[in-house]
Amino acid sequence: MNFSSDHQGPLIPDIAALVFSFLDVSEKQIAAQVCHLWNRVSYLPSLWRGVTVVLPLNCPEALVKSLSRRKITRVNCSRANNEDLKILFANLPEITHLNLGGCPQVSEEFLKGEIPKLHQLQHLSFRRCGRLSDSVLEACGPHLKKLNSFTLEGCGNITETGFQSFFKHLSELEVLDLTWCEGLTDRCLKTLANSCPKVSRLSLRGCDWVTVLGVRYVAENLKDLTVLDFKLSHGINDVAVELVAKNLPEITFLDVKDCPFVTSDGISHVTKNLTKIKHLSFGGGDHMHFANSVQDIEVMFLDISRLTELRCLAFDFCDGISDSAMHTLIKSLPNLKVLDVGYVETISDNTADLIGSHLQKLESLSLSSQKLADRGVTTIASKLTQLKTLDLRNCEISNDGMARMAPF
Repeated sequence: MNFSSDHQGPLIPDIAALVFSFLDVSEKQIAAQVCHLWNRVSYLPSLWRGVTVVLPLNCPEALVKSLSRRKITRVNCSRANNEDLKILFANLPEITHLNLGGCPQVSEEFLKGEIPKLHQLQHLSFRRCGRLSDSVLEACGPHLKKLNSFTLEGCGNITETGFQSFFKHLSELEVLDLTWCEGLTDRCLKTLANSCPKVSRLSLRGCDWVTVLGVRYVAENLKDLTVLDFKLSHGINDVAVELVAKNLPEITFLDVKDCPFVTSDGISHVTKNLTKIKHLSFGGGDHMHFANSVQDIEVMFLDISRLTELRCLAFDFCDGISDSAMHTLIKSLPNLKVLDVGYVETISDNTADLIGSHLQKLESLSLSSQKLADRGVTTIASKLTQLKTLDLRNCEISNDGMARMAPF
């Protein structure tokens, strides 16, 4: 480090840099105000590697130049305008991560002219950007070949035409989020499967246009997929889940919650084929016909209890699950960190005792049952020492029960 030897205070620059590396962003900024030396050390680029900065509205140029000094390349711009982004791009042409969300004052012409100049972009995110159009994607695609991650959340103006012209250039893409993109079709997934073979994480949440045909393109071609999110996608059914389960054995995350046509038969394909799965979410919505019989529910949960790699399990509206099946599930999955059982009327204080005894690694727990009362929730609070979030809606908890939970 090329610093003057007449430093101030007990910390020499090398030691100060090591100490400051343990500080969060706000603490580094405070340390920078102590003296000239600490200011220079606090702004070393090595201390800001991996930091994402959220730009304020009407961001001053001095702040952007400060980001350049720290060589920060990850920026989140919410509701920015053309002028804000012009200053940002002029001072930080090496941006690698750019998040644009809800920017009604950013013009289509600006995006078409400036985004293609960001040749180092690896992550690009558009969330609810009404100005984003097919023509913007067509202009950007040939210049963003380094993109590793791309988000198009809630961008309803994008159609099959823009999608195909953009993604044919993204052979290095690994992460794609198409949440609530309503203007696309199954043919978009065919383009994705043919052009982006490295995709490992795919979100199709809320995409009702996805059918079995689109899932087949994905399942038969994207063999690196480990994360697949279909939540709230009403076109997903048991056949689609079966295609995923039988063709993509490396899947570790599958969310089919609130997909009304996925039943216990679909989940059975998961339990038989996806032995490496760590996150499984299903049920919810109108699931009156989730299973043909109570026995189907019982068998399904017994099969789930054999998925020993599970770390997160979430399900809802599975009224047929018995105490015995629930207890087997709890005893068989000691490594769970997240458990959300929605509303299950058989959850009682005895079940809470088992959760407290067997699921010691839980960090998040959601239970909903009128049979769960003060004794059960007190047991949970006292025994689950790793717990960070607890949801007990519809549980019969009194003021006394809340007071008994408080010390824990």
